[in-house]
Amino acid sequence: MIKGFDSYTVDFTYYIQLINKQFRNVIEKGRPLFKTNADDLFEAFLLEIPNEYRQRYTCSACKKFVEDYGNIVALSEDGKVEAALWGDFDGLMAPAFRRLKELVEKADIVDVFITSKEILGVPCAGGFNHMHINVPDKIRYTGKIYTDMQMMFEKREDFRMLQQYIEEYPYDVAVDANNILNSEHLYRFEKCLGISNWYMDLHKKLQINKKYSDNILWYAVATVPPGYCHIKNTMIGTLLDDIKFGLDFDTIANRFAKKMNPLQYQRPQTNPTRGNIEQGEKIVEKLGIKKSFSRRYARLDELNTIWEYNDFFETTGKGFFGHIKIKNVNKTNKSVDIPATKITWKKFEKTVLTNASKIEFLVPKHGNFAALLTATHEEAPPIFQWDNLEKRNPFSWYVYTNGSPCTRWNLKHDYCNVTGICYQPSMWYGEYPHQGKSIFILLDSAKDINGTQSNCLFPEMLINDLREIRKTIEAYSKEATLQGVNEASACGYRLDYGREWNVNFRVTTSTGVYNYILDRWD
Repeated sequence: MIKGFDSYTVDFTYYIQLINKQFRNVIEKGRPLFKTNADDLFEAFLLEIPNEYRQRYTCSACKKFVEDYGNIVALSEDGKVEAALWGDFDGLMAPAFRRLKELVEKADIVDVFITSKEILGVPCAGGFNHMHINVPDKIRYTGKIYTDMQMMFEKREDFRMLQQYIEEYPYDVAVDANNILNSEHLYRFEKCLGISNWYMDLHKKLQINKKYSDNILWYAVATVPPGYCHIKNTMIGTLLDDIKFGLDFDTIANRFAKKMNPLQYQRPQTNPTRGNIEQGEKIVEKLGIKKSFSRRYARLDELNTIWEYNDFFETTGKGFFGHIKIKNVNKTNKSVDIPATKITWKKFEKTVLTNASKIEFLVPKHGNFAALLTATHEEAPPIFQWDNLEKRNPFSWYVYTNGSPCTRWNLKHDYCNVTGICYQPSMWYGEYPHQGKSIFILLDSAKDINGTQSNCLFPEMLINDLREIRKTIEAYSKEATLQGVNEASACGYRLDYGREWNVNFRVTTSTGVYNYILDRWD
């Protein structure tokens, strides 16, 4: 006799536990969940129970649970289906649950499953236990702007569009676009490289496994970052169109550069409508991010730096004036003036930074001067893509398109002490490749003395929840100002990946002073 059974009197709590165990096991595999078109499942369930006992398990609460959630499945990356709730259970009711598993796994997927509920179903009613599942926090939808159903509708639209674009931009066009972007010859290519790699890989998976093509597309829809499925309306769509129409490389590159201009890319060119402003008010209120729009200049001590200048001072340690700092005198021996060594950033970082006690940067007359920014209010909720509550990172940056003169930054064309070096904030605690890569060379006394005519809330940096009100945010940002310009100590020069730099550094170590020309990233 199986534990929990006496003839056909079933301890139903046992099966509720098995259903929850099956659900947990599926979730632990990290697979996304979907709804299928399997229907009449409760009737199928009852038909597998002997007629004389069927009435005992005809329960309205369990029927609603099976009808609402019984058709949920999980997908593997290669499109294989697994029932999320029904497994190969044991016991006298095993045939009924096995039948549910069979029907669900044969059905077609029609939606991504999204829920904000902690429990699906009614655990207890009328003195009886009923089918239900506890939803782990890690898969619960916690968005504040859209409902579960709205998000599911959006995913359904993503699937429809992705099906269309797979036909419109076939594999060979996707490969050409990917090769061009990986050549790094297009301006700001990194903005499209991630989606291009994903789209080409998706084509490959579809060619390898045509049997599960729809399932592979559904898996892609459920797991890609927001906006990836909107290929036609992005810069990757422009590139794919240009390739499909047979344009030559120079024309493609020029068109791409024009549209990727920072003053144009994802930047609204008209004022917001009254409706957009009103929607913006609602979204800001729902997210509680009003304070997040207040920005200030960052300080060096707040940054995640990879090198900082430590101005060590000695003291005599004796007598009444023993605590007074002695003037720091460079103790390195005077050496032969060696010509500058041309070096890449990656080699400079690996072989030079670790031994550098002092670094000086030859300030150009005009160039890519930049400032790092942060939230005015420390408790302000995240609004940048790389910031989150688990690991706060409210920092951002700005540069002037086509550069700016050094005099604007309180600098002159001469060697200047480097106070610190850091990667751009989106590289500090995770990977956001579409934001590009760069290094900030922070310079002594550098600051944007005139201030910028904006508080630099650029749409391409902000979270997806704010995308629909980017016109309103752009208008707000143009009229807002940055605080703390006099306290700014995180300004300097930005070196972007993918460009030639040829900038000069003078580095002091314990063995001497050496000159370097950094020409590129790697």
